[in-house]
Amino acid sequence: MITAEQIQEFVQQMRKGFENTPYPGDDNIGSTGIEDIEQELVGVRWQDVTMQHLWDLRAGMVFLKPDAFRYYLPAFLLGVLQFTDELDAFSETFIPFLIPPPSIWQFIGDEGLPPPSDWYEKYIGNGRQFLALDALSAEQKKLVGLCLKMIAEIYPDRDWNTLAPKSLAQAIAYWEQYVT
Repeated sequence: MITAEQIQEFVQQMRKGFENTPYPGDDNIGSTGIEDIEQELVGVRWQDVTMQHLWDLRAGMVFLKPDAFRYYLPAFLLGVLQFTDELDAFSETFIPFLIPPPSIWQFIGDEGLPPPSDWYEKYIGNGRQFLALDALSAEQKKLVGLCLKMIAEIYPDRDWNTLAPKSLAQAIAYWEQYVT
């Protein structure tokens, strides 16, 4: 069982691991002119993202530009880690964005996990947010994998997404390659 102290230690590791991530720029937040997303996040450092920001983004994740998604990733992960039960659908809509698009799913092997299919393109799009995560450092990728594993341990009975069954397991299956 993960203790509150261990969670807080990990939060500090995440903050340190992502502290120098450059802000993507005010014009590089939302991709469709959806004012709510742009007004909510323009000028906001990832370290200052609040529960209200996460609540407001629960249905708008797909509209974030890739660089903004990568920049706010630690805030999203820490939000899920610490506040899943308070965030309504944010966790369920965020986790599938950490799964590679079907075109690069072959890394999974025989884990018994189905590859993403028609739901992926319909709800996630072309995977542009995921592909932006390739620019993360090795340490940041490791932190993503560790965070996902902690989330799974803290919330073992959570139904992570009815649209994307087993989305947390699929995300972990990908990101654990960076956890040594």
